[in-house]
Amino acid sequence: MKHWFLQPSMEDRFYICGGWQIFNRACDLAGGTREVELLTYRHREAGHRFLDDVPRSELAAGIVWVYWSSHVRELAERLAACPRVVLYAMNEDYGRHFGQITPPRWPIVALSRFIAAHYALKDPWRLIHYLPPALHPAAVNHHGPRDLDVLIHVRKTTPYVRNELIPALERRLATRVLRDWVPQEEFLALLNRSRTYIYWVHRQIQSLWIHEGFGMQPLEAIVCGATPVANAYGGLSDYLEAPYNCRKIGVHSLEYDLLQIERSAREHGGGNPDEERLRHYYGEELFARRFEAVERDLQLYFDSCPSTPPQAFDIEPARPPMHRRPYVWLHRTVRRAYKELRGIRPR
Repeated sequence: MKHWFLQPSMEDRFYICGGWQIFNRACDLAGGTREVELLTYRHREAGHRFLDDVPRSELAAGIVWVYWSSHVRELAERLAACPRVVLYAMNEDYGRHFGQITPPRWPIVALSRFIAAHYALKDPWRLIHYLPPALHPAAVNHHGPRDLDVLIHVRKTTPYVRNELIPALERRLATRVLRDWVPQEEFLALLNRSRTYIYWVHRQIQSLWIHEGFGMQPLEAIVCGATPVANAYGGLSDYLEAPYNCRKIGVHSLEYDLLQIERSAREHGGGNPDEERLRHYYGEELFARRFEAVERDLQLYFDSCPSTPPQAFDIEPARPPMHRRPYVWLHRTVRRAYKELRGIRPR
């Protein structure tokens, strides 16, 4: 079965981000052993077909993968005739506040356990799978000299980091601040020169707290031998374990954060204790095995289930009939009194 991966654009810099790279890499890895095609749906660009130019019968014969949660409503309308659509969820559901309600017939393939738990709490009857990303082959520790104490990218950081933390670090440590998008190979080379990498994401959008869905850069920092220094919210908790493989900041005060960063830079021994394990866990081989398992289950789901909303399963026991309720109440009251008498806290 063919897989269609939908990107809004391959050239517009507005869309180029970590999720954009992860989605392209998933497309490339999946295409190594199966038929895969990447389509664009916001801009017509050379080298890729446009979504509206592909016959719907051709699309309907395969599995369509989308990942921009803010484009869900638009794509749901344009893909209404396609029975096999999957959301590769890389962040939290924007939901009713933004009018981006994922159709109930779409399965969710989550990039992180945090995102899978988020969707499971909101929609427990939906098919949800877990498919973490694969690291770039160049993400390795070269064991070379590290002339940078601190590396930090200001994209998506908070005013506290930009206005307080960075100026204080620049006065105390050898700090490199990235303010523009950096190609991945160049970024990995900088991580191999750095002892610590600061990554803070905690954004507020229209009174809603939107946490990071995964965070590829701290993971790359670990496998390149650096120590991530992060607030460890959201999907970062999938692999960050302070103080084993990272340092936790955003704790108590600026001085405490500076102390954590200075200690991490001073005590850095040339590598990260978790780099080998995470390089294997997020390696290409395991990604291929996970994708194959997810693909088989998605085919079973689409072949077995009609394109109708799933049913809501009854999980609460039926209430007892009216003539039994006094006895049920008496039993519970006696049981609670017995536990209090024995010193057992009632449930």
